[in-house]
Amino acid sequence: MNVIITGGGSGLGRSLVERFALDAHNRVLFTYCQTPEAGLVEAINNANVTALRCDFSSVDDFSSLLTQADAFEAELLINNSWPGLDRKHFHRFEREEIDQSFDRNVASTVALSRHLLKAFKKRRAGKIINILTSALINRPPVGMSIYAAEKAYLLQLSKSWIAEFGSFGVAVNNVLPGFMATGMNASLDERVVEMIRDSSPNRELLTTGELAEAVYLLANMPPQVTGNNLVVNGGENLDI
Repeated sequence: MNVIITGGGSGLGRSLVERFALDAHNRVLFTYCQTPEAGLVEAINNANVTALRCDFSSVDDFSSLLTQADAFEAELLINNSWPGLDRKHFHRFEREEIDQSFDRNVASTVALSRHLLKAFKKRRAGKIINILTSALINRPPVGMSIYAAEKAYLLQLSKSWIAEFGSFGVAVNNVLPGFMATGMNASLDERVVEMIRDSSPNRELLTTGELAEAVYLLANMPPQVTGNNLVVNGGENLDI
C-alpha cells in the first residue's frame, strides 16, 4: 500500500510512519516541517520511507507535495498534521487568530484531501483516515474550543466525502484518540497530566504506539469499513 502521512516527523506521526514502514509491502511518504533533519535519519534510512519537508503555509511547498503525491500514486492518506494549537478561553481569541488557525490547521488538510479524492475517484479506489479527537464526543477541555471546532469541521466534511465518493470505492474513516503525552501537550503542568491519567478507567495514558497500531488495523480493513469514528481513549466514554 502506498501511504501518505502528514506530520510524520514526531509524536503520533512518527509512530505512524514506523508502524506502516514495518510492512515491507508498504511505501510511506511523510511530511514534516519543524522536526530537525537529524531526528529523521532512522526513518529515512528505511528503503520504503520517503520524507518530504513541507510547510503547509508555503504555496511552493504545498505545490511540491501535490506533485509528489501524484507521482507516488497514494492509496491511503492519513491526515495527521496539526501545525498549531493555541490553548486559551474562546473570548480571548481575536478574529484574525481564528482565521489564521483555520488556514493553518484545516484548509491545507482539506486541499490535500480534495486533490487525492479526485485521484481516488478516477482510480475507483482509495482510503482516507482523519486523526481527530475524542473531545468531539464529550465536553471539550477548557481552552480547546477552536481546536475542537476545527476537528468537528473535518468530522462533518468526512461524511460528505463518504456520500460523494463512496460509490467510487473510496473509504473514509476517523480516529478519535484521547489524551496523549506528545509535544502538542508538552506545556501542560505535570499535575494536570496526572489528573487526566487518573481519571481514565484503566489509569493509563494512551501512547502514540498504541494509536498507531489502531490506525494500521483500520487502514487494512476492506473498503466496506467506511464512515466509522473509532474512539481510542481507554473507555472514558461509556454508554450505560
